[in-house]
Amino acid sequence: MYIDKAQYDNWKKDKDFGEEINKPNWDDIEKIIVDLNGMNKTEVTIGNYNEGFYMCISGGSNNRYVVYISYDDEEIFYFLKDLEKDANKIEYIVTGGQEGRYKANECVTKDVTLKAAKYFFLNIKPDPDFNWEKG
Repeated sequence: MYIDKAQYDNWKKDKDFGEEINKPNWDDIEKIIVDLNGMNKTEVTIGNYNEGFYMCISGGSNNRYVVYISYDDEEIFYFLKDLEKDANKIEYIVTGGQEGRYKANECVTKDVTLKAAKYFFLNIKPDPDFNWEKG
């Protein structure tokens, strides 16, 4: 199993001009994650759709990101959580070009996002140093 594709959005008005990178290396992935700004660049996915797995990273504004991993053609999901944040508080994050409501504990920092993404890129599984909720 390996990452064979990275995709990212790039909204201009109501149209997505995002692109994909075939056979990305870590530097490619790190750059598109760092470029997320929660305005026109709001979502990155990395994975291998032929093998049925990917990681989705959304957001980017105010150092807030939503991260999840999908396996088995979306039969199994793992959601990255920050257990120090209040699950009853709601935050608004733009993902895929649209604003969404998320529990505060579903929002993580850029540092956590980058570490989780690099571990996934190298190992194709959730980083055991973080909290993941199976959904």
